Amino acid sequence: MGLYKEMPRTVRAVDAETVFAQATTAWGNLPTWFRAAYEDGDVLIGATRILLHLDKGNWLEVSSGDYIICDGDRAFRVISAAKFQTAYKLVTEA
Repeated sequence: MGLYKEMPRTVRAVDAETVFAQATTAWGNLPTWFRAAYEDGDVLIGATRILLHLDKGNWLEVSSGDYIICDGDRAFRVISAAKFQTAYKLVTEA
């Protein structure tokens, strides 16, 4: 047994407000990984909500103020803006 520390990691993320604002007016400004997930049917965008396809038919609703995180090979997670801003810092703009 030992003491373990979580290794630092880099994730791709976009906030829901940006998606709502740019989905109809500036689609090309959204991250490439997000647009690819949409084109593959893994993201649905409505007027007031975003749905992410997780696996086996399960969908996750994204609320205004949430961040969509993409780990590795398109494994999605959603966390609140407050938690995101505490846990992550910007490395580079997409």
